[in-house]
Amino acid sequence: MAIGQAKPVPPLTLNWRSSWYFAWGVTRKFDGGWRTSAGYMFSENSVPNANFTPLVPDTDRHAWSVGLGRDTRNWTWDIAYQLTRGVPRTVSGSALSPGGESADGRYEWWCHALTVSVGRRF
Repeated sequence: MAIGQAKPVPPLTLNWRSSWYFAWGVTRKFDGGWRTSAGYMFSENSVPNANFTPLVPDTDRHAWSVGLGRDTRNWTWDIAYQLTRGVPRTVSGSALSPGGESADGRYEWWCHALTVSVGRRF
């Protein structure tokens, strides 16, 4: 049995450009193995309007994070929260897809992430 596709998929032209990425973070350690952390990240948009696609809805991004953790003799754990914002971007002049649609429009997004990690020392 062969797996086929009814219509061929056209190539996706990216033509991305170089962009800036900046990140910093700090961790403060306390007595008893406790620690707290905070960070910030900025990532510049890499996709020009002409090659914008909703498959990779690139915008400038800001991300803020905070975390808490602790080390004991046999265990380590951390919990962190991150809020990321895709800065509003209006796209015009994007290339037409084979179906005749463009990706022109306004794009904006928010993302919340919660992470938990636990480690065991032997």
